[in-house]
Amino acid sequence: MAHEIIAILPCETALLPAGLTSVVGRGATAVLAPAPGWAERLTGGPKQTAVRHHSRLEALMAVGSVLPFAAGIACTPEEAALLLTLDAPLIARLAAEIGPRRHFQLTLDWDESHVLAAFRDSPELAPLFSGAPVTPEIMRRAITALADRLNAKALHLLDPVAEDPVEQPRAPGCLLNVVFLLRPEDEPRLDAALEAIDALWTEGLRLRLVGPSAPISHALLDIDRADSAAVPAAADLLEVRPDAGKDAVVNAAKAALRSPDLAANAAEEIRAAARLLIRAGEIAALGRSIAATLPQLVHQRPGGSKPSLTTSSEAA
Repeated sequence: MAHEIIAILPCETALLPAGLTSVVGRGATAVLAPAPGWAERLTGGPKQTAVRHHSRLEALMAVGSVLPFAAGIACTPEEAALLLTLDAPLIARLAAEIGPRRHFQLTLDWDESHVLAAFRDSPELAPLFSGAPVTPEIMRRAITALADRLNAKALHLLDPVAEDPVEQPRAPGCLLNVVFLLRPEDEPRLDAALEAIDALWTEGLRLRLVGPSAPISHALLDIDRADSAAVPAAADLLEVRPDAGKDAVVNAAKAALRSPDLAANAAEEIRAAARLLIRAGEIAALGRSIAATLPQLVHQRPGGSKPSLTTSSEAA
């Protein structure tokens, strides 16, 4: 049976919601689900996939802290066990980052029927009352601009206490829909931030706070699969043997990065070669044969463009 990986829980447990299976190792649990079949993939579409994935993550929050994957990442139980073993440092680091934090969701709706009267003097809406012709499109753009400004203001007021805020899709009439993490000692400051947000329009705003619940990391996990056929070329690039130990690979990579002849675009190639050789060595040290691909956990911060790598790989 084909599987997709849903999340990693930084604890060992076999008590999972129905339809999910566990792979346990090194103090953590990889959560797998059956991969959708062709019929489901052809008829469901991306929206249904995202909804199903989100509902599974929400169900896992009842178990405890959650390190989520992006939706639709294939992973076999054997591969999951390997990742739990080799990438335990990254899992532990991400779990420590969310630590005692709690998860909240804040939604902020406004009374659309009274927006024009309440904000007629605002920079966005004042031109509508200047006597110039106003089309429905002009009015829509003005109200949207006002909504965006209030959204930005609310986020600014929340920023001092909210950690890893991630905006969610907004329904009509919703100014803000955001999930975030909060340290327990910051709960009084959260109350003050919510009071300041409510003061933006006391008569017309409706705030809804859901939480606290178990934290879910907002750094999405992924699996980077390097081609094992590239190991010889990586060794040649760093001028080491393919089976050189980690220390030798790290030292060779550092020397290459310090070279005065280093090309502008060669640094990432050198780091990638080091990561590949280190991972190949880690798998070999477990007594396992090298497969066609060498899996490695990576994670990406909200809004980030590049994944961070495990501690062992970052050594290069």
